[in-house]
Amino acid sequence: MTPFASTPSTAGDPPAMRPDPTPSTGRDEAVTLRTITPPRSAPPPAPASLDEARRLSQLKGQVHRLVQAIMEALNGSRPLQQLSRWMEPELFASLQLRRALVQESQEHFGRSRTSPYADAHVQSIHAQCPTSQIVEATAVVRCRKRTRAVAIRMEARRTS
Repeated sequence: MTPFASTPSTAGDPPAMRPDPTPSTGRDEAVTLRTITPPRSAPPPAPASLDEARRLSQLKGQVHRLVQAIMEALNGSRPLQQLSRWMEPELFASLQLRRALVQESQEHFGRSRTSPYADAHVQSIHAQCPTSQIVEATAVVRCRKRTRAVAIRMEARRTS
């Protein structure tokens, strides 16, 4: 019968595989890992002046009204044509398609089915101005039992 050893024999192992011959202190040595905390994203820069803050507030109001108008147009309570001057033709065409699909589903399932955009109201707006001619914003819109996110980018353009 061979006795059980608490540590495996290392006599035949190469020197690199043998345990370090330093004496043990009898305590378990804790390994300390240095952790690196990820950098926090910087808060949005504060407006440089009162005029800038007032301008951003006005732009948020414009975004709020535009998003609300888009939701009303998709619901059918506002003519979609009212929005045509505020957007690129490709975007307007995609809104027309979405509105047509909503109308088609209402006709297919009967008028008792409400629009997915019914009773939509804008809950919050977050906006920033990367340049003096551009506003990028996100909106949270509540539509009955669903909450939707809307991302919008408005660019100042002159048309002749």
